[in-house]
Amino acid sequence: DLLVVQHFFKVGQQRGQGRAMLLCLAQQLAEQLDGFAEVLEPVVKQHGDGAALPGLRDVFQTFLAAPLASATQLRCSGNGG
Repeated sequence: DLLVVQHFFKVGQQRGQGRAMLLCLAQQLAEQLDGFAEVLEPVVKQHGDGAALPGLRDVFQTFLAAPLASATQLRCSGNGG
């Protein structure tokens, strides 16, 4: 399986807005990948927009890497979408 998500920065928009980019990618995955929304929902309830997380690596791990691993595990076990 191949999955592509993307985020484009507008002209003049700071590329330092990594947190917004990561959340945008997570939203795209939630809309397109079976099982991702279900594992992302409790993360969003707990962390909101991730502003309290200390850095981009933490935002990536919390909103993308960990939920993606969980959704993949659910799909492989036959319990997801």
